[in-house]
Amino acid sequence: MHGPFLSISTEGRTLLRTQGFKVVLGAKNLGAHVQLSRKHTNSALQDRILDMTDIWPRLRLSACRYGNKIKALVTAAWPRALHAIAANTVSDASFQKLRAGAVKGLGVDGAGVNAWIQLGLIEQATVDPQCWAILQTFRCIRDCGDKGRVLKMMSALAYGDATQPANSFTMTLLARVQFLGWHVTPQGTLYDCLGEFCLFSCCLTELRMRIGWAWQMVVAQQVKHRWGLRDLQFADPTDTRLWLAGLSYDDQALFQKCLNGSHITQDCKVHCQEAGSDLCPFCQSVDSRFHRFWVCEKFEPLRATLPDSLRKLVADAPEFLTCYGWSVRPHTLRRWYACLHQICVPPPPYLLEVTGDLHFFTDGSCLNQHDASCRVASWSVVRAWTSADTPSEVIDSGPLPGMLQSSYRAEIYAIYRALLIGRAHPVRLFLWTDCNAVVKRFLRLQRGLAPRPNSAHADLWLAIAECLSDFPHEVTITKVLAHQKEQHACSPLEDWCIRNNALADKAALLAQWRRPEGFWSEYACHVNAVQASRDFSRAVQQVILAISKEVVRAMDEPDVELREELCCSPEVPAQACRTISALHIPPAATRWYGDGVVRQILSWYWQNTYGNEFPTVWVSQFQLYIDFLLAGGVGPIKLTHWQAGSSRPELELLNIPFQRRTRWFCKVLKEALRHHGLGISYQYCRPVSRALNLHTGCLATPWPPDRLAAVDDWIFRMIPIGVHRNSKALDSLPTARPHADFPTIWISTC
Repeated sequence: MHGPFLSISTEGRTLLRTQGFKVVLGAKNLGAHVQLSRKHTNSALQDRILDMTDIWPRLRLSACRYGNKIKALVTAAWPRALHAIAANTVSDASFQKLRAGAVKGLGVDGAGVNAWIQLGLIEQATVDPQCWAILQTFRCIRDCGDKGRVLKMMSALAYGDATQPANSFTMTLLARVQFLGWHVTPQGTLYDCLGEFCLFSCCLTELRMRIGWAWQMVVAQQVKHRWGLRDLQFADPTDTRLWLAGLSYDDQALFQKCLNGSHITQDCKVHCQEAGSDLCPFCQSVDSRFHRFWVCEKFEPLRATLPDSLRKLVADAPEFLTCYGWSVRPHTLRRWYACLHQICVPPPPYLLEVTGDLHFFTDGSCLNQHDASCRVASWSVVRAWTSADTPSEVIDSGPLPGMLQSSYRAEIYAIYRALLIGRAHPVRLFLWTDCNAVVKRFLRLQRGLAPRPNSAHADLWLAIAECLSDFPHEVTITKVLAHQKEQHACSPLEDWCIRNNALADKAALLAQWRRPEGFWSEYACHVNAVQASRDFSRAVQQVILAISKEVVRAMDEPDVELREELCCSPEVPAQACRTISALHIPPAATRWYGDGVVRQILSWYWQNTYGNEFPTVWVSQFQLYIDFLLAGGVGPIKLTHWQAGSSRPELELLNIPFQRRTRWFCKVLKEALRHHGLGISYQYCRPVSRALNLHTGCLATPWPPDRLAAVDDWIFRMIPIGVHRNSKALDSLPTARPHADFPTIWISTC
């Protein structure tokens, strides 16, 4: 027998030790950490978190866009680092380590960036690793937990019952519920700022929304030390994300710097720069975010688009809007969701006269479907008679209860009400609806495919499944066409369906008015508040974005001019370059790099320099490599050994950085010229180029000016502002395609 051995009791572990066995208090099972004693252990989770250190640099170097990296965090990084997190806990410091690593992997780890804001507010709250762990805990409990036992035990733990084990799944659940600031009632239900709810019967979409509200409060507590973000709990992250989604990719990246705190002005830079100044570089006043966006005279024309009525509100508006760009949350939003949460629906009616089969037409309706914060939905159930002498009648209708308001959810709720009415009568039930999605999902239930607790609208579908489980007779559901005219009917059945479906549609619209007194005045107040908050937020955000773009442009222009003045390409000595008079392929070069590679590169070089009368200039290694690619070359590669790039058809999939490919090419070029006996001058200086404004390795060679211009044009197409200061921007350059105006490389056969 071999150890280690496990035991869940002190006596068992003592017995095993006396027999010479090694005993552990925790172990891995299917990748998850299992605790086997009252002592808390999480070594497997800590090892997983430590292993993530190597992931972040690879994510940062990935060529995919920011949005794809966010998806990678949620679908790959967090499941890998926090596998089975629902069964265990880790420290806040461990979550912060993941948070900081993710920000580095996303490439947004600039000075002043707050990782809580970047992952928890700019993105959906569940992008943050700690919030993701909380949601996964809730999902696991909803999927696997026994409702009665979990609610009872959570209540006991919350109210100090010392007899309950402190190291359990429910204790982990309670810790995460309390981290969100939610209150546990004596019945085990939860209470937050929007009202009371049950973890098991709440729809997952609604649960996500409640988590988002709570997480905003958590983030606000983490950043309250920053003066401009001290009231961040009153911001509207959902509306801010809506604004970001409408911007271009570059504008999104720029505006995120305002939102996450990395937009630094001189009043902050003065503390980290020697001989720094807190004066605005544009007007020589004391600089700050508010000064830059709302006072500096340099940008006054960009504020002209802001109406005077809104301009007067800027001074008293919260700084998280005027200085950081976060939308203002309507003051009625919380009260509005609480009002929707309190909607009550009376019990279903009982039909007194039931002869033969029941035919129910159901429908749902929604006002302001395009705006999730202002939606109000209603539903209806119409009883249709197969006899032409008996008119159809509306037997049930009303407003949709709950905070989730949509036409689809109203359609589902109407089916549920129809089943409640039909279950009380021992006859066959026929349901007619114009919602194809409802019909498909209903048929899946009838085939025995039970809804998952964490699926969309699971609360309603689970209630429908419960109705069907003890339904007295057969239930049939049929899809009918929506919004058809009676004159288009091709048969009596179609005419009957069109008339009854239209009646259900009208009844659902009229059901909107079956609401408590004062509802519509509250609704009008809420809609006005939403529109006013959104208009003000958009106007301010547009000004902030316009000024930020102008600052970037203004700061770049003088810098480029200064570099052009101070960093001109030096003159080339008269004896610096000699051209190839007679081309031959040196064996010493082909021995290491291969005949095909050396022959193609030397043929290309000889073709462009032999016999021309162009002046000798400094041409950078980047320009030479791009010229070679535009002429149809592929270039050498060295993965395990030197070989021609054309021999690897999957070369572009390897995602080799541009600068590495350039180094390979220039090494072969210089070695081939050296073995050819040609003296080439090589110097670290500024090349002759409009696009490359930096110092780099250059060769002195008489190169055709039109080809240098074509290379510059290609660089500008890839990098519109050119390359400045350093060559980091070149790493993302793709492989250049052959240029139509470049002659094909003539391969020498000598």
